[in-house]
Amino acid sequence: MKRNNPGNIRTFVDDEGNYSKPFYGEIEPDIKPGATAGFRVFDSQGSGYRAMFRLLKSAYLDKGYNTIRKLIPKYAPAGDNNNPNHYINFVEAQSKIPRDRILSNYNDLVPIVRAMVEMEQGEKPIDANLQIGFDAINNPLLLVQDIIATPGTPGTKKNKYVAPLLIGAGLLTTILIVRHYAKKKSNFSR
Repeated sequence: MKRNNPGNIRTFVDDEGNYSKPFYGEIEPDIKPGATAGFRVFDSQGSGYRAMFRLLKSAYLDKGYNTIRKLIPKYAPAGDNNNPNHYINFVEAQSKIPRDRILSNYNDLVPIVRAMVEMEQGEKPIDANLQIGFDAINNPLLLVQDIIATPGTPGTKKNKYVAPLLIGAGLLTTILIVRHYAKKKSNFSR
């Protein structure tokens, strides 16, 4: 999947020329001129799915766009070369969730995300990648396992970051252990 961006999430530019806040695992935007800066690029499929779940929950469900009928026209507006009515019909049929059912949490979004990715990419998503993104919603460090498990994925820049990340985590663990035992030792000497 190009850009590891299963939901085709765009990067937006505000009035002052600043790019929208990046998601965990975002590498760089695919910059294009115009109102949008292009599509986001992620280091892994898991990061792309995690971003999609977090975006749908915080920018749509939490702001009242909490049904398929309300969510889709905001996510995929007609002005961006989408057909919202077709998109709504597709997501409703694929997810088997009525278009006016209230969605309130990440679990509600799983079949919606699956259907939206199929609509956006033109092929069914790989459930293992979707699951990695879902599992990492509240713990993005789980994505490190995804990066390590899939080295050499074409079109990504993730491999050069894995070794320093692991070394840093090991050093931090060592420092915390040493501090813990140094504190215990000082408590015993009093």
